[in-house]
Amino acid sequence: MITVLQKVFALNIRCLHTKKRLTFRMDLPNMNKAANRFLNANSLLLLLLCFMIFATTLLPESWYRASYSILVNLILICVIFCLERSFKIFSSIAVIVLLILLNIAYFTRGQFMNGISDGLNLLFFIFAVYRLLKQVALSKVVTTKVIIQSVSGYLLLGLVFSMAVARLDFLQPGAFSFPVDENGSFQRNFYDQLYFSFITMGTVGYGDLLPKTPFAKSFATLIGVSGQLYVAIVIAMLIGKFSSSPGQSNQ
Repeated sequence: MITVLQKVFALNIRCLHTKKRLTFRMDLPNMNKAANRFLNANSLLLLLLCFMIFATTLLPESWYRASYSILVNLILICVIFCLERSFKIFSSIAVIVLLILLNIAYFTRGQFMNGISDGLNLLFFIFAVYRLLKQVALSKVVTTKVIIQSVSGYLLLGLVFSMAVARLDFLQPGAFSFPVDENGSFQRNFYDQLYFSFITMGTVGYGDLLPKTPFAKSFATLIGVSGQLYVAIVIAMLIGKFSSSPGQSNQ
């Protein structure tokens, strides 16, 4: 009797182990699909940012305002899928509110709605840069996703600074030596502000666009220091993760 019970117990143990292995093998494709969707979302975000920063100026100037609104809409939606699951509900609600405000501001063209929409977009993108950086910092190894997130974070940081520069130039006319916009359109000169922000982040400083007021000069200093710190910190993290990975430690 005891021998029979031992055989039954051993059979149950083997069945449990088999079920666990089967469960793991069944869940593995779903994990791969989720990882691929996550990687595709990060790749799409990077492509949208690159198009907005490097290629939109090839469009006719009359399309600038519409292209800006469309690209910001797409970037906001894409950011939802690039953040970790614990923040998807918060980011989804925030993006829905931002999309509503952004489209109201686009169609009404009111300065008040533009100010609210731009301010909230600025705060959300700052949050997105922070979360992307944290995801890079918490990653165990250097993967394609980590590299893409690092580049997207840098480009998104430049977009944040350009939006802040644009809002500062609107609130304090003459703070920067930007060309005067006769129509008073925020989006028309946005690419001058985008250019200024990235040139300052890279500490290139051609001198064609300059800060003129004390606060604008301080903010330009902040942009330059932030850009250099971002590059130094991210490169240090990536090198540390790569050198401490199992494959490298064995070598």
